[in-house]
Amino acid sequence: MKKHQILLLIIISVFTVKSSYAQLLFIDTTFQIGTGANSSVNKIDIQSTGKLIVSGEFQTFKGVSHKRIVRLLQSGAIDPSFLSGVGLEGPVRSSALQADDKLIVGGLFNSYNGTSIKNLARINVNGSLDSSFNVGSGPNNEVTEIFIQKDGKIIISGFFSRYNNIIFSGFARLNTNGSIDTTFKIGTGTNVGPECFGQQSNQKILIGGSFLRYKGLNIAKLFRVDLNGNLDTNFNAGIIAGTVTEMIVLPNDKIIIAGSFTAINGSMANRIARLNADGSLDTSFFANISARIRDIHLQKDGKLIVAGDFTSVNGQTVQRIVRLNTNGTLDNTIYAGTNGSINDIAEQADKNILIGGSFTQTNQSKEPLVNTTNRITRLENTYTVVVPCVSATAPILDTTASEVLCMLEPQTITVIGGSPNSGSSWLWFKDSLNGTFIDSGLSITVAEQKTTQFFVTAGLTCSDTVAKFATYTLNVSDTIDTEVLVNPNGLFARDTLSTYQWHSCDSALMPMLGETGQLFTPNQTGTYAVVLTNKFGCLDTSICMMYTVLIQSTQNFKKLQIANPVVSTIYLPRDINFLELELISAWGQVVYKNTHAFETSSIDVRNLPTGIYFLRAKDNKNKLYSEKILIQ
Repeated sequence: MKKHQILLLIIISVFTVKSSYAQLLFIDTTFQIGTGANSSVNKIDIQSTGKLIVSGEFQTFKGVSHKRIVRLLQSGAIDPSFLSGVGLEGPVRSSALQADDKLIVGGLFNSYNGTSIKNLARINVNGSLDSSFNVGSGPNNEVTEIFIQKDGKIIISGFFSRYNNIIFSGFARLNTNGSIDTTFKIGTGTNVGPECFGQQSNQKILIGGSFLRYKGLNIAKLFRVDLNGNLDTNFNAGIIAGTVTEMIVLPNDKIIIAGSFTAINGSMANRIARLNADGSLDTSFFANISARIRDIHLQKDGKLIVAGDFTSVNGQTVQRIVRLNTNGTLDNTIYAGTNGSINDIAEQADKNILIGGSFTQTNQSKEPLVNTTNRITRLENTYTVVVPCVSATAPILDTTASEVLCMLEPQTITVIGGSPNSGSSWLWFKDSLNGTFIDSGLSITVAEQKTTQFFVTAGLTCSDTVAKFATYTLNVSDTIDTEVLVNPNGLFARDTLSTYQWHSCDSALMPMLGETGQLFTPNQTGTYAVVLTNKFGCLDTSICMMYTVLIQSTQNFKKLQIANPVVSTIYLPRDINFLELELISAWGQVVYKNTHAFETSSIDVRNLPTGIYFLRAKDNKNKLYSEKILIQ
């Protein structure tokens, strides 16, 4: 009897050890997914509204047909406003959410909601197919990874050998409209499609996978290229024993890599490691994980959530999900796990964690609970982000802007250096420090009528007693004198530092041909203005000035008695033998002239603008005639 009691105690002890999972907090039982997905969930994307787009290999969700994609409300209810229709014809392997909440999905499919599209598609916020994302004939085989660069360009990889009938090996980069980015020169690419990508602050791109070559060179498992696809020989991760399937670039440009590898350059690194920015192994981080990692997620406090197929971390029993401290040690404040693989991790704004995969059950060891959660569940999560107060440094402004602008010409002023401090932004003021507030952020665009001074400051922060600020003077050319004087010789522009072009105000500011002097003597009574251009190319226009032409003629002009107004043709008197005819506009321009008018009986004016004209003529006896004509 005593022996049986001892055996029973041993069994209970073993069960207790195996049940004390160091896992993610508690199951969130308010997340009601009913029967969930009938097959694997591969990706969970959270839109800015908090709605969840779930995709993978399933064909039903909550027992309702939703082929490979569905959108959920935060409660777990299906969102009926997501117009995915009959969904995707084949499985989704990867997805990436753009900043505008549009979702790019890749996999092995031939259509979306009945529209033919092959293996890659972009879905609008409402679930409809984005026809502006033109992939042409698309990838000719499966897309397994999608990565969006900081500039919005898209890298895809997989088993395809062609994209829109262009040969590619391993991977390709696309413009934001789905076309091939021809500036990305990857040559023969990798011998096997990469499985993960990352981008450091220097914009260079990290590429990881199981490949052994890049552009024909022996480059294995992890390398770095510039934005044009050129290999960066300053990055060297050495020999990685196994496949790199996941990657996170940390804020300090160090790199977390994960997958199924077991060593790096001969040093033990079981499925996860941290590398320095140049690719060398960071030995201050170590974790020993028993099986493949399928996803890693960086919390805002710097800790890592790791998920996949493993059941042991650093010698402690777990169930496929764990949280690690920043040095790789186990965070023992979490208590949940699953009975199957976890493919993806997504963190909500409230820090709660969504996980998707092939599991059908979620277990909780502290306050024991077992939940049927087919392929997706939510775990309660909490942590504190301590933001250190960092003193501001003075802003540095872009000095490449124009030295002098014209009035109301827009100018963007940008901060290119300095730091406001943790959790704050640059503040912009006009005329004086803390004067008229304009906006906050890295840049402002302004348009002024006169020279104006702008100030940008971090204000008083942390232990600062003096505001850190910079100034920018927007010099506006406002010195053009537009006054016009009238004198006996004509109209005179008073500004002496500009060029001039005189215009007729009576003819919709039509420019006067050849009248580009400071003095303009009209030959016809009317109103006139001058457009002045200064040395900076800035334009200004004077007011319209009236000028009266006093004609003292010694000639005896006779009237021709032309019928007025005229619509298309001026009919000349038949009893006069004309030698010369001349039609002059109201602003003094000769628009018609005929010096051999012996048999002319009419003048076609259909192509002339409407207005006042003067017809002058001379007959064969040298008599002169004049007539004022209105052309309508």
